[in-house]
Amino acid sequence: MFIGVVGRNVEGQCGLPHQPTSTLLQLVPIHFPHSIKQIDCGYTFSSIVTDRGQVYTAGLNTKGQTGAHHGEALEDLHVSDDNDDGGTVRHMFRRVRGVLEHETVDWIACGALRTFFVVNGGYAVYGVGSNSYS
Repeated sequence: MFIGVVGRNVEGQCGLPHQPTSTLLQLVPIHFPHSIKQIDCGYTFSSIVTDRGQVYTAGLNTKGQTGAHHGEALEDLHVSDDNDDGGTVRHMFRRVRGVLEHETVDWIACGALRTFFVVNGGYAVYGVGSNSYS
């Protein structure tokens, strides 16, 4: 599976390793265990929800906006996953764990420095990231 990306990637938000900007559409190989349901982006990060309610993110996390541990620099993390052919693929998206690990995420909304996660059929909403209004 691939996702098409283009634009600023200085913080790794497009999932492209070692490339600060992409002016042409590029296909990034994504090897998650499930299909992609939704993709949303903030200013310096991107989030993906799978059809099983798992969340993967790439990019800057200085305000905790990805849902990963606050301050964890996701752009420096490379994830290795085994693909169906038995090989190993490297990409820059990482699964968000913590409070979301045991939740089924239905939908996400990313702002510049914050993300909201709607979970368990809308019975709960989590918000992470910057709480400033400016």
